[in-house]
Amino acid sequence: MKLLNNKILITDATSGIGRELAERFCQLDNQIIAVGRNEIRLEELVKLDKRITSFKCDISSQSELDRLVGLTIVPKAKLAVYCGTKAAIHIFSKSLRYQLDKIKVFEIIPTLVAIEMTKGKGKGKISPQRLVDEFIKAYKNNRYEVNIHKVKLLRIINRISPKIAYRIMKGVTV
Repeated sequence: MKLLNNKILITDATSGIGRELAERFCQLDNQIIAVGRNEIRLEELVKLDKRITSFKCDISSQSELDRLVGLTIVPKAKLAVYCGTKAAIHIFSKSLRYQLDKIKVFEIIPTLVAIEMTKGKGKGKISPQRLVDEFIKAYKNNRYEVNIHKVKLLRIINRISPKIAYRIMKGVTV
């Protein structure tokens, strides 16, 4: 995949991982469609670069998601709703890949990232910058499902022994 002169839609682009992706892809001379719920943060992002276009949308709302059209692995024991939405995004991404023959749909499947939402939670977090570095490498090679950091190992463990993967995510000593 070429890194320059693409049109890239980034969901949750106003902070954390999404913001880092938007900024990095702008540096690589791409046009960005930044999707987010927070109108003020979207406006701030647009001011950074003329190649960024904002689109206010809460993708958890079906009516707002409908407006946007035309423009996961092992669940964590204490995060059922979060894991469920991630699994839905995974299947949604696959479905879009099947339906959109001229548009490439990439999915980032991250490990724990040091962002506002994860403050005070977990250990061994990676920075948004490291996540984006890993993603850019996969993007160059047209890898559509991009497992980041420890997720790569979890995928392997899950293939070999789903029971062990389950115990890891449940927090049970293996």
